[in-house]
Amino acid sequence: MSVIKVIDRIFYILIFIILIFTAGFFLGPKLFGYSSYEVKTASMSDVYPVGSLIYVKNVEPEQLQKDDIITFELNGLTVTHRITDIDFNNRVVSTKGDMNNTSDGITPFTAIKGKASDFCIPYLGHLSSVVSEPKNKKTAVIITVSIFIFLLTAQTIIKKNVKTR
Repeated sequence: MSVIKVIDRIFYILIFIILIFTAGFFLGPKLFGYSSYEVKTASMSDVYPVGSLIYVKNVEPEQLQKDDIITFELNGLTVTHRITDIDFNNRVVSTKGDMNNTSDGITPFTAIKGKASDFCIPYLGHLSSVVSEPKNKKTAVIITVSIFIFLLTAQTIIKKNVKTR
């Protein structure tokens, strides 16, 4: 196999990997009904390290059980904690972060965003938060497009240099 063909394959593989990663990161979870959130505090660090990206699936409150980890709104903040008690009659849950000493109090079913998945992606939550801010979305697109242009330009330059030798 010629050097040019090897170079072509390497560049196309790199471009394919970037496309798959970008699509998987931004679109993949949504296709399966998940939302993503950054873990911002250590209240659940035994399960989700700070800065991790977690995926949350919308579920009916009747599907939840004690010890499930849920994401919900609490005083204007998005929180992910473990259910310590469920009151189906009053449609509320009690929650507590595993590393916290006190309970969060009572949260109505209407504040629940969903059940957190059993896995997380460490450090990717920081990137997700930065990229998802409206002012940064354009920058993320520009950086991604710039990487593609760089790879294609580098491929063309290398091919020309190899052919002239």
